[in-house]
Amino acid sequence: MRRYLQKRNHFQRDFRDRQHTAHLKRSDSELWLSLYSPYLHVWPFQDLCQKLETSSSMGLTSEVAARRLARYGKNKFQFPDSESKLLKYIKNCFHGFSIIILLSSILCFMTYYLETLYYHDEKAEQEYLVAGMLLLVCLFMSGTYRYLQANNDFDVVAAFKDLMPMYCTVIRDGRKRIILTEDVVIGDVLVISFGQRLSADVRFFSAHGLEVNNVALMGLSKPEIIDPVASPNYINWSNVGFACSHVMKGYGLGLAIACGNESEVGLMARLSMEQRPQSRITYCTAVVAILLFFIFICTISTPDLAYKHSFRFNLGLMIAIIPLFLPTVTYFGMVHIANRMLKSNCHIRNLESTSTLGLTTVICSDLIGTLTMNRMRVSEIFVDADLHRASDIKRNNIGARCLELIRVSVLCNDAVISPGTEGVPKLKKALYGSADDVAFLKFALPIIDDIDQLRRDHVLVANKCYNVFDQIHVTVHKTYNEEGAIKYILLMKGRYRAVLNYCSTYAINDEEILLDDDLFYSIDDVAFQLAQAGRRVCAFAYKELDSEMEYQRVSSYSGTETYETTNTKVFKDYLKINIFSLRFIGLIAAHDPPRAQLSTAVNDCRSAGIKLVLCTRQNAIVAQDIARDVGIIGPDSETLEDVAQRLNIDKSQVKRSLVTAAVINMRDYVQEKMHHQRFHIQQLLLAHIDLVFAATTTAQRHLIVDVCQNLGAIVTVIGTGVYYTPAIRRANVGVAKADSTYTSVSCSDMVLLDSNFVSLVNAIEMSRRMYENLKKVITYCLSTNITIILVHLSFIVFKVPCHIHITVVFIIALLVNMLPSLSLFYEKAEENLMRQKPKIYDDFIINRRIIMVAFVIVGSIEAGAVFLIYFIYMAENGFLPRTLMGLSLQWFNDANNDIIDSYGQEWTSDARFHLLNEMSTISLMTLILMQCTNLILCKTGRANVLYHGFSNILLNISVIYLLIFCFVLQFIDLRDLLHLVPIKK
Repeated sequence: MRRYLQKRNHFQRDFRDRQHTAHLKRSDSELWLSLYSPYLHVWPFQDLCQKLETSSSMGLTSEVAARRLARYGKNKFQFPDSESKLLKYIKNCFHGFSIIILLSSILCFMTYYLETLYYHDEKAEQEYLVAGMLLLVCLFMSGTYRYLQANNDFDVVAAFKDLMPMYCTVIRDGRKRIILTEDVVIGDVLVISFGQRLSADVRFFSAHGLEVNNVALMGLSKPEIIDPVASPNYINWSNVGFACSHVMKGYGLGLAIACGNESEVGLMARLSMEQRPQSRITYCTAVVAILLFFIFICTISTPDLAYKHSFRFNLGLMIAIIPLFLPTVTYFGMVHIANRMLKSNCHIRNLESTSTLGLTTVICSDLIGTLTMNRMRVSEIFVDADLHRASDIKRNNIGARCLELIRVSVLCNDAVISPGTEGVPKLKKALYGSADDVAFLKFALPIIDDIDQLRRDHVLVANKCYNVFDQIHVTVHKTYNEEGAIKYILLMKGRYRAVLNYCSTYAINDEEILLDDDLFYSIDDVAFQLAQAGRRVCAFAYKELDSEMEYQRVSSYSGTETYETTNTKVFKDYLKINIFSLRFIGLIAAHDPPRAQLSTAVNDCRSAGIKLVLCTRQNAIVAQDIARDVGIIGPDSETLEDVAQRLNIDKSQVKRSLVTAAVINMRDYVQEKMHHQRFHIQQLLLAHIDLVFAATTTAQRHLIVDVCQNLGAIVTVIGTGVYYTPAIRRANVGVAKADSTYTSVSCSDMVLLDSNFVSLVNAIEMSRRMYENLKKVITYCLSTNITIILVHLSFIVFKVPCHIHITVVFIIALLVNMLPSLSLFYEKAEENLMRQKPKIYDDFIINRRIIMVAFVIVGSIEAGAVFLIYFIYMAENGFLPRTLMGLSLQWFNDANNDIIDSYGQEWTSDARFHLLNEMSTISLMTLILMQCTNLILCKTGRANVLYHGFSNILLNISVIYLLIFCFVLQFIDLRDLLHLVPIKK
């Protein structure tokens, strides 16, 4: 006990010493940085500069920059070493069955070489040379197919490397320097101007009209206005620009707060290069190897069997059992279904995904653009205390208050008509702006004669853009009243509750009434009902700035400059005073319509046992509205709030068993550790049928996919930008959309050319059909194997002189089995495959049912037919079955020229081998005829063949091909090469 306590104390002391030494190697600033790196964008700027040993005017010193560069390494993404294409190809060539093929090829060449030495080039068997060459061809074809099926990691690495710029401008030692991007370190002051790409995650402390576009990361061209003032809210990133982002306009200064792998893009790159889940492994190779070993042991243990014959028969059996057809038919099936998917707007980049897609049990999809058309349009208008459909509002019957609401929606709007559209019909003009602004402007185009003239009459003086924190958009316009005097008006647009809080009156018809609590809640209820229906509701308000004080405050903005190019803080202070006591005008509800046939696709997913999990960057309210609108949260599903409202009880009293859907705001879990988030996600996935994860980060999206896979799911992920890349890469099947970034496309297995969720569901059905047809192909091809095995065993056990040559085995495998079986891929489905649950763990390509049908039922019948024909033909030539028993050793003895048959006739060695060649031809013809029938039977697995029909023209042609092949065989004389001779009788 004392010795144990001494060892434990020594271990604890050693651990403390190592921990203390590790801390000594890091400075105080480095320790502080490792702890508080997630909060650098909100940390007090002067304190942050002091911690990072930098200055906003002087930047880092060269010594500090060099020390950090040596400490943290280059500012570039660290990728694992990737193997060369040649090495990858070689590995694919020697995989699974390829090892047995290579061994068989070597044995064939050895056999040919030994017989050449033994017979001195007189009677050397050419079939072993031909067999060895054919096996090598099969080997490299198999490796080529596997190489072409796999996704390429080189494209992923190249895509991430192309995101980073090569040079950047920094301030060091008080001077501007142009350096390589990879030499940037944390604490560097970067000089940013329009046209550049950011070389690190930057916190801006000076910005002049600066806009950053994250199109390289999100795949969505949407400028983000930079506001250097940090918000106390830790999720506000308006003062941060991410590495690889494009600067659209303006200029400014920023402090590098994350570089290389620690940046946001670096995190995506690191997660994207993690090991992908392997395809499902079947144990066919091990089963074949064990079977060959067992038969080989039985063969060599047989007494009086010459080593030469034992070696030949085992080699022939080895070649017969190897499924030489499998790589070719699998590759053909994948290419065939990939071409069919391409016609359905699904471009396949990784052929293996064509079979994995049909096994999907969970689809993690984004919302906008996949489930919806990504084209907002106005659906309802609430004005004059009445709700109107947008389709009912025409130019000739519009009211004065409704026209005022539409004019306000055009003025308080950042969307513009793209230049170069003169002469284009109004409704077909290209518009640029946010989705809501474009929808409002497009709705106003046929109602207002000249929108440009309306905006010229109301000059924009100041503009406070919409953001997710205050949820309002405020503009100030200068116009003229009827007397020609200058008048300023303030317009507000935003989320309905946020705007209503700033309003004191409500304009109804020609009067303005007080907005009391009853009226406030009635408007709020209308807006809430619209939001529940999946509408995005915006409220509009109006105010005239007619007082002298308001005029003096706003006069400083009366120019061509807008809010983005003026003093931000002054304008915010102005808004705090002047945006109250507004007049509420009305509501406009915009709607992003779901894709056509989306409800059918969602129902197909549910009937097929596929769980839909939505992961979006949208906030929880918007995500819930859209999810209800598109049917992801079904009419029978209820969230916690829905159950509480229906039962009129508090949410804490609701039983969890009644809640079938949930919309989770993942921002609530950001501060938790990853293993805690993993536990919450796992419980949510198990508890709810319909699930929406809103406001997800890159790491959380990757974690959701990983948790699903750990629960045993086959996951398909749909994404667009670089933010989705780690999840796409982690998924079993990664799907990118047509408007995705190059990085996302490089990581994906397939691309939706129309960005339509319905196309993915159709692809899943095609994949299931291909998987079912592949099992039919394998069933057909494996049926002849049992015949060859039984012929071999009859030679070993009963010593019957029955032998199928290697060349005949190749004819059976390639010309009889492989070529006709390809027609089965064109067979139509027997039933609606989207009504079946996915069978992940009990339905492999080679399963118990296939083994039973191919080996026990069909294989036994074909073997019986071959043996029956063999004994009948041998009896006609004088060898009755009782005579053949035990005759194999004498039959294959070349020195024995006096074997006597059942009728006393003597058979020389040449005569016996000629008879054996005739028997090979007859056995091959018998197998062809049996496989012709088997091909027709393999059309269906469960349905009646007559009911299923014979509409597969290629299969009908294959049947005719087999019959012609069988007919031609009886006239072929290739005894030296293929051991086939014409049949005289």
